[in-house]
Amino acid sequence: MKTKTSQLVKTFAVAMLGLAIATAAYAGGPGGGGGGGGGGGGGGGTSTIANVLRGPWETLVVDTVLTVTFNNNGTFTATVQPPTGGIVTDSGTWALLAPVAPAPFSNPQAHLQLVDTHGIILLSGDVLLINADQLLMSSAIDSVSSTTFVPQLVITKLTI
Repeated sequence: MKTKTSQLVKTFAVAMLGLAIATAAYAGGPGGGGGGGGGGGGGGGTSTIANVLRGPWETLVVDTVLTVTFNNNGTFTATVQPPTGGIVTDSGTWALLAPVAPAPFSNPQAHLQLVDTHGIILLSGDVLLINADQLLMSSAIDSVSSTTFVPQLVITKLTI
């Protein structure tokens, strides 16, 4: 139990740090990221994110820990740890598309969608690459937590 608690504390701390970074980036206003409104860093956002999106990533979706391992062939495996306990596993496909609402920064951007083998969208939203091991997802839609819409999620690459 102590390990699970420490993992949740670590995930929460990382989420708060990412939120602080994102808030600072948004405070710069339009145009501060090299082009204002263009997003995606000159069109290479999707491929840049795809190149770093391999392996396990973790986020706290409201009160649920979601750990996703992205495979090179467009598939994923995931574990979902709800606050009630237990671990649920899932798998499916992931896709990166052009962002629906590009942010006014030069950071690489894309729209990330995870759909499980039953056709259920586990997580979907625009992502902004904060650094090589951290993404900020805005306007996230999910089916893993008690809430279906989350304004922002910080997704962090796990280094095991």
